[in-house]
Amino acid sequence: MSLGLHLLELEITTRCNLNCKHCYNRSFVKKDLEIKTITNFIDFCFENKVYTLVFTGGEACLHPKFEDITKYLKKKIDEKSDFKPRLVLQSNGILLTKFDRSLLDVFDLFHISYDISDAVRTSIDHIPSTIDYLKENDLNPYLFSTIHKANIDRLDDMIKFASSSDVDISFNIIQPSKQTEHLGFNKREYMEVCNTLYNLYKDKKILRPSCPLISLLDKDKSLKEYQGNKGGCTAGIAACSIDAEGNVLPCAFLRKKCGNIFKESLKDIWANSKIFKVLRDRSRYDEPCRSCDRLSYCGGCRSRAYEATGKLTGHDPMCFRGLL
Repeated sequence: MSLGLHLLELEITTRCNLNCKHCYNRSFVKKDLEIKTITNFIDFCFENKVYTLVFTGGEACLHPKFEDITKYLKKKIDEKSDFKPRLVLQSNGILLTKFDRSLLDVFDLFHISYDISDAVRTSIDHIPSTIDYLKENDLNPYLFSTIHKANIDRLDDMIKFASSSDVDISFNIIQPSKQTEHLGFNKREYMEVCNTLYNLYKDKKILRPSCPLISLLDKDKSLKEYQGNKGGCTAGIAACSIDAEGNVLPCAFLRKKCGNIFKESLKDIWANSKIFKVLRDRSRYDEPCRSCDRLSYCGGCRSRAYEATGKLTGHDPMCFRGLL
């Protein structure tokens, strides 16, 4: 039986070989989820029909037991269960060519972080060879980039590289924080970026952007009344994250603790967390969200809303509905 948990993101380590200025999850303390905890969650996802299981960090490949994790996944796949999650490895790609294909082929998709600005503290010269290595071994990569002020003028270059490499590319837009304030956009700039990305998506040049406010630009995403959640922000609704200390979070950006897996089961946290219950009922959101005809398809970014208002039900400050 499915729990309604469509995506589980496991931050298996805080270790990283980069120090990107725009990163939402930079940590200077090394912590790793124990291998037994990780294998238990692999079992959990198979048994509870979690559609997508993402391994991330930090840099997931730096987990001391990364090869053991892949071998356990191989074992689970070989058991030919009635259900298998889509398995995604999120990585900056630097280390992937060091692993044999037999270890990597357990993953259905490789989410390769990509940025051609100085917001990344390293060269990206490794990206072409990483993409070539994965494709030559019949593995499935795609590029993913965070758009911010330091790279918005290189958007076309990133899309051209993806096209020339015959891989998909997707984008999100930088989340506000004290450390990334200089890289963020004001509301009108944000609307312009969303509009650019939405048009690129409609032209089939990129994958659908992850920002829930994209729904404001889609004329088909309108309802006179709220009719449940049909899209938009999935935090705590269809997805959650677990950090390297076992804390359950609504999403990687909304780092508000909903429980800890070492104190109670994820199944209980997912079903009973007060935070998740608030996020799931958009009819409780503050105005103007509550009366918006896009509420079912959008809901605004709960991370931005919480950062700006201190309330899970608050209004997303980047909402540009009034500017359209």
